[in-house]
Amino acid sequence: MALEVILQGCPDVMPSTLVAEVTGYHHETVVRWCSKKKVECFCIRRTHWIPKVSLIRNAAN
Repeated sequence: MALEVILQGCPDVMPSTLVAEVTGYHHETVVRWCSKKKVECFCIRRTHWIPKVSLIRNAAN
């Protein structure tokens, strides 16, 4: 529930650098989540973009 409150002001799809900043995890950790398919993401110009709903689902698991 707390993550939903933190993400409330964030855009629906965020770059991995913003996800790292918001969650407090290191950027490489967020990229590892993407490569291991722990969160849904897509790459555009070498940037991982992560939907907010995917982060919330991942936090619930």
